[in-house]
Amino acid sequence: MSRPPAPFSQFVLKVHSRCDLSCDHCYVYEHADTSWRGKPRTVSERVLAATADRIAEHALAHRLTAVHVVLHGGEPLLAGPAVLAAVELLRRPAYRHLYAGLLCTIDVENDPVAVYDALVELAPPRIDFLLPHATWDDPPKRPSGAGPAPYADWLLAIHRRWTAQGRPVPVRIFDSVHRTLRGRSSLTESLGLDPADLVVVETDGTLEQADSLKTAYDGAPETGFDVSGIAFVLNSLQRTQWEPLL
Repeated sequence: MSRPPAPFSQFVLKVHSRCDLSCDHCYVYEHADTSWRGKPRTVSERVLAATADRIAEHALAHRLTAVHVVLHGGEPLLAGPAVLAAVELLRRPAYRHLYAGLLCTIDVENDPVAVYDALVELAPPRIDFLLPHATWDDPPKRPSGAGPAPYADWLLAIHRRWTAQGRPVPVRIFDSVHRTLRGRSSLTESLGLDPADLVVVETDGTLEQADSLKTAYDGAPETGFDVSGIAFVLNSLQRTQWEPLL
């Protein structure tokens, strides 16, 4: 028996399509998809206005009391001490409500407990550890001498530390596993069988599925639609659905 469709609740809005880093794990700029090269560097006011209209229509049509809009694009502040200074500002009472959390892509060559401790020291409201995206043709790196499951071993070391400390901060990947084991929904589209509830709006207004698909092949997340003539509708268990505006 199929589940009823669910409305989108998360909208990732790309405000800039370039980055000043060159992280080898980056699925946006360093993997199979190269569509970013043809996108405008910054989003236009026209695209912003159209996106706001589409989100408002969607929320009204499905009687949503709240939606989440994530501004995304490039990583101009990820340069050592610039980052820690910015986090310190976010920890101040006046800005604490803007501190959403910390994401960390897993590098199994780094000590997992040291990485976890360093992140917890920054007092984030939540943490998530991201497995590097890969394919059978281009698998994730495996250090020489590593066991059969280096990424599981890395995460388990953190899980033991986190549990021993009484789980002082939510960790999305662990909480998602615990929830799905109890038959509940996951907290991320990368785990579990729930339909994705997010849509990505690129700087040119085109609508895409989750960025992680960019690892698969060039153009993998594309839908063929954009905000100028498409209304967001319910997403199904099998695929994202769209309908043209009348």
